[in-house]
Amino acid sequence: MEQIFFASHGSLAQAMMETAMLIVGEDPRVRAFTLDQYETPFRLADAVRAAMTEGPCVILCDIKGGSVHNQLMELSARPNVRILTGMNLALAASLLSGDEDEDLGGRCQEAMGLGQEDICLFDALFVSHALAQQAAEEETL
Repeated sequence: MEQIFFASHGSLAQAMMETAMLIVGEDPRVRAFTLDQYETPFRLADAVRAAMTEGPCVILCDIKGGSVHNQLMELSARPNVRILTGMNLALAASLLSGDEDEDLGGRCQEAMGLGQEDICLFDALFVSHALAQQAAEEETL
């Protein structure tokens, strides 16, 4: 059975996992590992290793190059392990709702794309452009 792990500083992993499961439903494949719980990145990484089975595993980390990510990186040398950094809700929900029978690498790529698309900047320039575009569309009707 495929496993999906959330790993982070603070309690972000736990909160992200719980929020994603509110959207897609409970999932027995999912676990969270936080520094709040394990106190050091070394202990967290040991707990992840102990929880892993022989099946495929995706690990979502909060930030690339952070202490949690750095301690887990050696696991990505395993052929059935994928580590994704920069976790957000779109990324997490996409992975949890994906079909376990589909190619894991492809599902990770698709989830990363959705996660990246969900990162946007909204400011005065964006709003003024959107309003101008809306007005131009209304004139053509």
